[in-house]
Amino acid sequence: MTPDLCISSALARLSAKPATTYLYAGVEYGRECYAGSVAPTPEPNTLVGKNACTMPCKGDANQKCGAGNMYNLYAATAATISGTGTTVWNSAPATVTP
Repeated sequence: MTPDLCISSALARLSAKPATTYLYAGVEYGRECYAGSVAPTPEPNTLVGKNACTMPCKGDANQKCGAGNMYNLYAATAATISGTGTTVWNSAPATVTP
């Protein structure tokens, strides 16, 4: 799993029958992918140091894919639905400040 693969999996649901639009995607434990249409609760915080998401991705050890009970969250920044549709995702984990 990698962040790009997780995001691609979420985008693939746009062409499914029935289509689903996911606005959020996240990777956890180096290999798990989650997608949702509403912001996760509790809202994620920015963590640094030993508590940060530091687990290498199983699909690319040079990337980070969350950690135990922590995930890297990616959010759609714009969406255009036309035919099968396209969605633009930001390239860095979302930062949510409570």
